[in-house]
Amino acid sequence: MCAITRFVCRIRALFGRHKMKAELAEELRFHLESEINKNIAAGMSPEEGRYPALRLFGGVRPCLKVPKVRTGPYS
Repeated sequence: MCAITRFVCRIRALFGRHKMKAELAEELRFHLESEINKNIAAGMSPEEGRYPALRLFGGVRPCLKVPKVRTGPYS
């Protein structure tokens, strides 16, 4: 990766962290709802379909942690 591309990625990560988190949360919500709907179509109730979908993802909160971009001479 060239220096300009790295610089742009770091700036985007620095100022766009909230946007990235929101986009990631929306995407995870979409996939979770899709899995829940698939379980409901298979004959489960909405409550029964939600728990296997959450287990499949391993929980949503750990997925929402966006790693911070390291900057400086030791990164």
